[in-house]
Amino acid sequence: MLGINGQAVFIDPGNKLVMVHFAAYLENPEAGRKRNALWRGVVQHYGKP
Repeated sequence: MLGINGQAVFIDPGNKLVMVHFAAYLENPEAGRKRNALWRGVVQHYGKP
């Protein structure tokens, strides 16, 4: 789920993983790309092979 100001929730039931981002950023689209890269890295590292 994505909020309009950069808030986000990611739920992966298969890996029993939940990530929540409460911070808001209105004028920095790079912050969203960095958050998404971090989350992809976490899922790749801790996800099931």
